[in-house]
Amino acid sequence: MRVSIELELSNNEFEHDYRRAFMSLIKAAFQRESDILYKRMYETKTDKPFIFSVFFPELKGEQNKILLVGKRLS
Repeated sequence: MRVSIELELSNNEFEHDYRRAFMSLIKAAFQRESDILYKRMYETKTDKPFIFSVFFPELKGEQNKILLVGKRLS
């Protein structure tokens, strides 16, 4: 299964560690939708059967360890 989400951002800056925040969103979604699946995936140390990526189509560069990402995210 493939899921794609497109968002419009209110802030055009992200820290370099933005992937951790997105992983927290994915984890919270699993917990909200299926307590059984969440416990099976996160209460034991197992490999997770998914990957994710974040794409900033309007990426402008970096300034003082802050990514200037524009207003859109996919």
